Amino acid sequence: MRPGCGGEKLGFYGLEAGVALAAVGNVVVTSSLLIASILALYRSDIVRKERETALMRSEHFNRTINEASPDCVSLLDADGNVVFSNDAALRAYGLDDLAELVGRPWGHRLDERSRVDVQVAIAAAREGRVGRLTIGLPGPDGGLCWYESLVSKLDDSDSQPITFIIMSRDITHQKGVEDQVRWAATHDALTRLPNRALFQTRLEQVVAAGGRPQFALLVLDVDHFKQVNDMLGHDAGDALLSTVATRLCNSVRKQDFVARLGGDEFAIILSDIRAES
Repeated sequence: MRPGCGGEKLGFYGLEAGVALAAVGNVVVTSSLLIASILALYRSDIVRKERETALMRSEHFNRTINEASPDCVSLLDADGNVVFSNDAALRAYGLDDLAELVGRPWGHRLDERSRVDVQVAIAAAREGRVGRLTIGLPGPDGGLCWYESLVSKLDDSDSQPITFIIMSRDITHQKGVEDQVRWAATHDALTRLPNRALFQTRLEQVVAAGGRPQFALLVLDVDHFKQVNDMLGHDAGDALLSTVATRLCNSVRKQDFVARLGGDEFAIILSDIRAES
């Protein structure tokens, strides 16, 4: 059938008009398909760009959070070598260059005992548990800064070079408070000597030591201490007790043990004392 023959038989148009209409129809169909294809590609490109933008924003967000975090973050490979550490981790080690950590075992700058604890924590993470350890690093003031570290294993993936993540938090202040509480529970605040509780513990340890105990126990008090308090006041009494404590400590050896039992009463455990034959 010739193009446009139906219209010709009905007398709507001639042969030339029919051919023209068929050509126009083909152009319209082709243009519609082309426009649809362009729109599909445009939408696909928009989706791709949106995904790329979202990925970049996500990476930027994660990087910002990572670098701004006060906690130390380290990523390790399957062998326990550092793949990445954030700025907080570098500051904790007193380093400026990440290259001093990357590619080396995590904790290689620690003492031998701490390195053993690191291996124990990583082994726990390999088994799917959370490894925990507390490490001390030299601080800027010469003391130790303490960090509580948690080691976790990431999801297994053939394309994922990172196996473990370690989060370390500075607990120096918390540990300092805990140490102060423990110290206060076992020491006398005035003289800073061990108190009765710590003295009792030490005495039991000496008595329970293997072999025949070889020590001497001295218990003494300050004569007329009550009169000093009554006549000169408690400040003078406290000064007298502090002076007595200092002189007792200066009069014994390093291995001996001096304690304040309470009031004006003191006790001394002299170690390695042998009876005369």
